[in-house]
Amino acid sequence: MRWTNKCIRSDFQIKLKKLFCFIFLLPILFSCGKNELSSGSYQDPFKSHLINSYSEIVVKSGIHPGSDFIYEAGWLILPADHEKLIVYDNADKMVKLLNSEGEILSTAGGEGRGPGEFGDYARLYPGLGNRFYGVDAMNHRIHQYEIIYEKIELIRTQPFEYPASYFLSSLHATEYGYFGVFSHFESYFSPDNRYMLYRLNENFEMDVKLLELPGEQRPINESQHFTMYLPNIFAERTLWDADGEWFYYLSSHNSEISRFNFISGKLEIISMVDIPDREQNNETIDFFKQQYNTIDEHVDSEQYFSILYENKSLPMFNALQVQGQTILLNTFYPAGSEGIVLLADQDTEELKLVKVPHSLVHISKRENTVYGIDLDGTGGSYEVMVLTLEKDL
Repeated sequence: MRWTNKCIRSDFQIKLKKLFCFIFLLPILFSCGKNELSSGSYQDPFKSHLINSYSEIVVKSGIHPGSDFIYEAGWLILPADHEKLIVYDNADKMVKLLNSEGEILSTAGGEGRGPGEFGDYARLYPGLGNRFYGVDAMNHRIHQYEIIYEKIELIRTQPFEYPASYFLSSLHATEYGYFGVFSHFESYFSPDNRYMLYRLNENFEMDVKLLELPGEQRPINESQHFTMYLPNIFAERTLWDADGEWFYYLSSHNSEISRFNFISGKLEIISMVDIPDREQNNETIDFFKQQYNTIDEHVDSEQYFSILYENKSLPMFNALQVQGQTILLNTFYPAGSEGIVLLADQDTEELKLVKVPHSLVHISKRENTVYGIDLDGTGGSYEVMVLTLEKDL
């Protein structure tokens, strides 16, 4: 695209910067919304269906004692050791190993371009045993760590470089090898967007393409000088996770879960989760619009909200996690003061629900305990929350 003058270029840069800031802040902006609908006066049909269909697990919630030493929790994973927790703190760009008492046993990382250091927000992924991986997208590197005698040791820092228009969206290290999901799109000036699952070699390079996933729906956004196709939290997105020999994925707008076997290449549908589509209705759309009432400050709200009217159904889920035989489905903002996470047991094919804060992200489960980062905690933002599952109602 050729720009006719500096003013147009400046307009584009300002708009794009506002957009990226807005996308990052979306969960926080949502969690801060307070209005009549969120207080429970609106009976969300989607939420009513879940509550009437599945038994609720009573939880005892609390703040992890290590939260006092985490200033801006950005990512959370659970190592193999059942007593430990690994948190990435974006405030100091450090990876921190905590025990159940909240003590920081070891740290690694820091801001910079050296081995094990991070340039910006990092993503953490568990590996085999006590190994885990930190993806530093800004510096195009993957750090491999191992917990040895309660100390985080850096094993290696591996630079990566992928073909143009391919972006590493997630990394999965299993006993069957390394796997990566890549977003493939030419630019924000084209609507084309796909996700692809690749087997990676030991240096995290793309080796074999295994699967093509549905892409992210990017609605059109027009201004006086240019047309762009932008991410939209209400649009249809693909959610995924991997565990053991299986890779799981589903659309944010329906409950049909597919899974791909890393060993055999078999693709199958999991039929145990069967929830009707979240039908479009004006009350739910008004609820979403009121919760996201700060959109006006960042993007053209009329264009951004238009996807809610254009799609035949509304988003149902915004996160998928698989840990052992349990599938965790974080629902997309049901009305009321609390959100809902569904726990699907693949062995018994039983679904249950847990009520959590709307602002709880990066949810992980270990036995009868659920961990997550509360972006809008009572004691401050970015707290590490612990939910102990006690009994069914």
